[in-house]
Amino acid sequence: MKLIRLFHIILFFSFIQFSNSQNQTAKWYFGNQAGLDFSSSPPSPLNNGAMSSLFGCSAISDNNGNLLFYTNGETVWNQNHVVMSNGTGLAGSQYASQSSIIVKQPGQQNIYFVFTQDVSAGVNGLRYSIVDMSLSTGNGSVTSKNILLHSPSTEKLTAVNHCNGIDVWIISHDWNSANFRSHLLTSSGINTVAVLSAVGSLHTTTFFPKYPMKASPNGRKLGLTLYGQSGQSRFELFNFDNATGSVSNPLLLYPAVFTGMAYGCEFSPDGTKFYGAFDAGLGVISQWNLCLPSDSDIIASNTRVDFSVSGIRSLQLAPDGKIYLAKGWQNLDVINNPNATGTACSF
Repeated sequence: MKLIRLFHIILFFSFIQFSNSQNQTAKWYFGNQAGLDFSSSPPSPLNNGAMSSLFGCSAISDNNGNLLFYTNGETVWNQNHVVMSNGTGLAGSQYASQSSIIVKQPGQQNIYFVFTQDVSAGVNGLRYSIVDMSLSTGNGSVTSKNILLHSPSTEKLTAVNHCNGIDVWIISHDWNSANFRSHLLTSSGINTVAVLSAVGSLHTTTFFPKYPMKASPNGRKLGLTLYGQSGQSRFELFNFDNATGSVSNPLLLYPAVFTGMAYGCEFSPDGTKFYGAFDAGLGVISQWNLCLPSDSDIIASNTRVDFSVSGIRSLQLAPDGKIYLAKGWQNLDVINNPNATGTACSF
């Protein structure tokens, strides 16, 4: 299996708890022509991918687990691993930690929105393109491309189902601002007027515009990485209202052992644990217990759950309920039981 610094594999399975079919996240394509197929247990390697992406990428399958397409935010490849019709020149960047996310339009059989982010708050900002899978004999075609939603934007990008179970919130974070930006995708399309929530840390020169934001599987929490100057890296938790799109109640989290730069973060499948990865030669993975009664208890619950690993980068919850970790250039590690407390999570 060819794996190359996965960093932040951002796939549609961010909200598998809400999807009508978990099979939509059955196949991952990422890194240097690498992939995993979660239709088997344990997942089996896929070596037929055409994409090379050092950082962010996304993929989506149909309700039966058949691959539809994947992207690094710049190019879209179809199910046959060739460039989709009109699938080049997307305004995202494969160097953005969350370069793209794919969301099926509610109420539409064949329409998919591909949201993209530029690297490091670049001028292209947050944009979207549209894929129609009914075209090109079922292989899909990009019909609209690079429609601007906001700029400048950090690299943070995730999605949460609306409380109605149909519509989808697309959530990003502005650069040089404390604003979260929630756009609602419905059967009518994307609402270009965002719900803005000015809350939490100011994303400016203290904290670089890099690294991910994740949503809990129940859609009620957001967690993000604050990657800053030496001694400034940390994580931040928020409440998310999936009825209104508003973000509230920030909580700063620091690692059990501080070693340097904050990279990946992720929630457990049941939403009771939050994980954050630091790396500065020697990696540290911290876990926080979100079930505790007070913010101070949650902060104090941080526990180091790794075993002196190095090269930790991305963390990504998978359809099998495990959290996979990009490690260095060529390996994946795994947290086998991420719902469990402390080292019982079985890193």
